[in-house]
Amino acid sequence: MNNSIDSTLEALSDVILRNHKANGSVLTKVPNLYLVRQGFVSAPKHFFHKPSLCVITQGKKVMCLQENNYVYSTGDYLLSSMSLPLTGEVVEASHAKPYLSVKIEFDMKLLMEVMTSLKLGNDATCECDSTCPSIEVGRLDESLMESIYRLCSLVDYPEDIEFLAKPYTKEVYYRLLKGKLGSLLTQFAVKGNATVIRDIVKEITDNFAEPLTLEKLAEKYHISLPTLHRHFKHFTDMSPIQFQKTLRLQQARQLMLNKGANVSTAAFEVGYESASQFSREYLRMYGLSPKDDIKQLRATLA
Repeated sequence: MNNSIDSTLEALSDVILRNHKANGSVLTKVPNLYLVRQGFVSAPKHFFHKPSLCVITQGKKVMCLQENNYVYSTGDYLLSSMSLPLTGEVVEASHAKPYLSVKIEFDMKLLMEVMTSLKLGNDATCECDSTCPSIEVGRLDESLMESIYRLCSLVDYPEDIEFLAKPYTKEVYYRLLKGKLGSLLTQFAVKGNATVIRDIVKEITDNFAEPLTLEKLAEKYHISLPTLHRHFKHFTDMSPIQFQKTLRLQQARQLMLNKGANVSTAAFEVGYESASQFSREYLRMYGLSPKDDIKQLRATLA
């Protein structure tokens, strides 16, 4: 990494430290821009990750999708083009030298606007090693780093946000689309397998508590059932049933942790008909029974 990128990373770290004093993630006044700070290493956390760009300015993190690990650290970025249930773990951080990052969630309408202007489509190439073409780790280059810094520096100048946030965001999108991982985004610019699976993912996500009938989904999106399974696995690294189950268990965990729901209430709220089946699948995913897991989480947060 060159001196220019290093100095810009340091400047971006200063922006985070000035504007975010506590551990956690905070949404700024710049649309879709989050600042993240954490002064300790963490146990794996399960969450639903929206399409976004995440850049680490200090520290190291591991993101997991099923059996695939995505390790990134200072000067790296994680690019995701589809909503996915992930596991994340900060593995390098301390109080004196906290983990620092920024996350830019994609405004899909604005992103499509930039793609249309560039006339990009499925002919773009992608230098990816991932088995799942919806998420990948890349290394920052100077032009991408500078565009990200320009957008994030608006946090210090709130009076400029209304006039500069949109063009600065479009510049970040432009740099991503023209970069090595551009096709992670451009594959969704034209109608095809990627856009069909993206729409199916949204439908399952919006209705995760409802029974999942794959035959109806296949019919609605005009694809065969084997094709649905094959492409869903290709883009999400899991089956539709696994995807729904993961969403249900993550949501149930949040209901019990944040709203005090008991096991049965949480199970039925997210679509399970049997609390015992819910508990078995919860144990398989989190390694503890629902009650023990929530008890441990609360002790950790206390």
